[in-house]
Amino acid sequence: MRRRPRVILLIESSRAYGRGCLQGIAAYVRVRGPWSCIHLERGLAEGVPAWMERLPADGVIARIENAALVRFLQNRRLPTVDLRGRFNIPGFATFDSDHDAIARLAVDHFLERGFRHIGFCGFAGLDFSDRRRDALILRLAKHQRVPQIYEVTDVSHGASTVTLESAGSRHLKELAAWLKRLPKPVGILACNDNRGRQVLDACATAGLAVPEQIAVVGVDNDEVLCDLSDPPLSSVQPDAMRIGFEGAAALDRMIRLGKPAARRVHLVAPRQLVVRRSSDVLAINDPVVSSALKIIQREACAGLNVEKLLDQMTISRATLERRFERFLGRSPKDEILRLRLSRVRELLSDSQDTLAQIADATGFSSVSHLSVAFKQATSLSPGEFRRRHQSAARQR
Repeated sequence: MRRRPRVILLIESSRAYGRGCLQGIAAYVRVRGPWSCIHLERGLAEGVPAWMERLPADGVIARIENAALVRFLQNRRLPTVDLRGRFNIPGFATFDSDHDAIARLAVDHFLERGFRHIGFCGFAGLDFSDRRRDALILRLAKHQRVPQIYEVTDVSHGASTVTLESAGSRHLKELAAWLKRLPKPVGILACNDNRGRQVLDACATAGLAVPEQIAVVGVDNDEVLCDLSDPPLSSVQPDAMRIGFEGAAALDRMIRLGKPAARRVHLVAPRQLVVRRSSDVLAINDPVVSSALKIIQREACAGLNVEKLLDQMTISRATLERRFERFLGRSPKDEILRLRLSRVRELLSDSQDTLAQIADATGFSSVSHLSVAFKQATSLSPGEFRRRHQSAARQR
């Protein structure tokens, strides 16, 4: 009988991201064969545990936050997978969230709601914050926009995530002053949920209305942090479970083959943006467009078309289309289709409904009509989309 590999897990259980990674590792172990996993309760910033110096093991999966842990793991010379991405270490397999995709979800969310002004709040020198900030800048440049940026800068660039988050709490007055100076309404992407909560606290300090004046989106979708925020915080949900699953698969290969990993970072796309009250608003100064959008959001999947929309409004089609183009850059027809297809994607990913049932539930006249519109928008047939996403879901 093959001996069970002994694997050390240096992954924090204090944060939703780390817990998601642990769930993904557990899923891999259940599917692909038993490991003897060694894990103790720990936080992200904790150093090297003394017990690990003498512990026999076949491999390590870690979220490497500091240089001391890097040196220790290199000295141990075990097959190692890093699920943090702060360091790119030769011989280690590295998995990280796709920061470009995170920024894209946030930008699309704000633009779809009509925000002309978008900003970023993070921590200068913190790797994931810098990457999300830079991705946001590049994404907005495609829309001929430049973001407003606020970062804590008086802490060493080598400081831990926890240290920088604590520094952010000490600068709420400065953050509130920055928020007050911004053009309104404005959407703010915070580098993570802790920073998002600090933005909301600063809004309360400054007497700014959320989400009417300042809409806020965090990253990590830590449900406890998001629901404790006032108002509850919208957040991008990374696919931490898949990161854990893929990281475990990589370590399994390294142990079996006895070879180090190729020196590259494997990026995993986020799952979705979970909308809560901190950003659930339409930032449209035109009352006609705002009213039309509310009708569309309510009735898009119930057979609404432009003619039925106009029946509920006292405005000509040409005028409505001109105002939509001015404020949103798309037509009422495009907006109705966008919301229908968004719902189609949800049902294909999360349900076993037939295409006929999905077409009926999303306002399409037939399966063929749905299929043509879906492939034009995604370059995939509904069936191909479902197979890809439900296959990925089974691996989590």
